Order: sequence, then C-alpha cells, then structure tokens
Amino acid sequence: MARPILRTGLLEGGVYFCWNNLSKTSFSPILLLADIADRAKTVKCAPLMLVASVANEDHLYEKDPQFTNDAAVPALIFRVPGESFQRVENQDVIRWRLCLS
Repeated sequence: MARPILRTGLLEGGVYFCWNNLSKTSFSPILLLADIADRAKTVKCAPLMLVASVANEDHLYEKDPQFTNDAAVPALIFRVPGESFQRVENQDVIRWRLCLS
C-alpha cells in the first residue's frame, strides 16, 4: 500500500515513487534534484528509467537522459512499505537498485 511522505522527508538526492497523474493510475520512480521549499507546489526531479541492458538486474534504474529536469507535486510522491532504493555507483554511472525486504 502506498504511503505519502511528509514534506520534511522529501530530500535532495532521495529516490521515491510518484503518481503520474491525479487519478493515481500509474507511477514511476523519481530522483529529487532539490529539497522542497516551504509551501512550494512542486519540487525539481528527474524520472528514472529501468535499465534493461544489465543481466539479472530487473530492478535497476538510472536517470532518464531525455528528461533531466522535471517537477513533481509533493502530494503525489510516496513510498511502498518494504521497498527502498539503494544507490549503486559503477565506474562513471550512478544507478539505483530497488530493494525488496
């Protein structure tokens, strides 16, 4: 079950899920590019894409190069209990692994 995150918990460099629309019919992972300012209606973010070329890593994401700066509505950002993102650095590439507990 999706749980919203308090505004104080939305921090630059954090990876979260975000609903793609107000109807909450689909979602994707995002990387926050800034801390959220008080009373801000949006926060800077970059969508993450699934890396399909890595063998045996079906939950590995990296920043989508086509959409480097986007904005998300804080009320649509959430976490799923038992799931978290772990930063993985490999040579010059930064990726995030979706970890299931």
